[in-house]
Amino acid sequence: MKTKLTKLILSIFVITFAITGCSKDEDIISASASSQQDILTFATVDEFNETLQKVNAMKPEERIAWEKEHNFKSFGTISNEIYDNVDPLLFKSVLDVKAFVELNSAYIQFFEDSKGDSYCVPKELENAERFLMNTDKMYIIGNAVYKKFDEELISADIIFKESLQSAENIDDLIPAIKQSVLSKTNSMSKVTSAIVTSDEINGDITIGSDNYRLNIKMSSSNVDENMTAYTVHQLNLVNYARWLGIWWARTYNTDYDILFKATDTGYGLITPHIIDNRGIKSETLIYFHGILGGAPIFTNPHLVGYDIYAKNTEKGNLIDKAYTY
Repeated sequence: MKTKLTKLILSIFVITFAITGCSKDEDIISASASSQQDILTFATVDEFNETLQKVNAMKPEERIAWEKEHNFKSFGTISNEIYDNVDPLLFKSVLDVKAFVELNSAYIQFFEDSKGDSYCVPKELENAERFLMNTDKMYIIGNAVYKKFDEELISADIIFKESLQSAENIDDLIPAIKQSVLSKTNSMSKVTSAIVTSDEINGDITIGSDNYRLNIKMSSSNVDENMTAYTVHQLNLVNYARWLGIWWARTYNTDYDILFKATDTGYGLITPHIIDNRGIKSETLIYFHGILGGAPIFTNPHLVGYDIYAKNTEKGNLIDKAYTY
């Protein structure tokens, strides 16, 4: 899908780094969320985050129906479709995989983790916002258009919404946006060694010569962008199968019953509890994003503990563990 975006009048907007926030947990999607030239538009940050959490809680068929209702196709859906058409068994070597990923790097990525394991997955797989971004990884909140680059998320404040015009190529706009970025400050205090801000659990199983992995990642972070402090708590679950020594994201029926505990000095303890059974390739199971306005404040965000039961019922992978940090 070729998306046409706006020609922003660069002389009248200010570029700022931004990360969006969440302050509600309502079981609705605002009817005012709408698409403009294949871009989802939200009136407020609250509306965006309400929609973000609701869309991530949808089953794939529900999410696709929601996108069609809004005349929109997300970056996440597009990357999933491209990735799902890839048959790992057709590759003869890791070099073949890397060459293929290089040709399709807009939607597929290859990487090695800190333990040396190789992965080939859809782009932005663990980004909770992937199903609200358009094919150019953009969306609009209020008077700001947000663009996700590989290295960061930035926003451009639009002074006159009515000045938006169709651009032939978004690539013409990206260099100007990047060059106009004002500054990025980060005066966060250092996290002490006693604080745990991220963790990862794998449930691996071998069936004959085949290997499968159930992966759960948890994180709790405090970010200072443009003199505003944000708190983010997130938990992701992904199923993998291994070919050519590479982990590939796969969809398997998965049961889970998860109690997740995180905290910070700005919002206190959160303990969301989720139970579900569905076919899962990757899901952002829990996402909480708070905002603290004003000067940068270190809110000491960290993981408190978890009680996790998750089972790949097709292959038998199991994570059954409770832990307090």
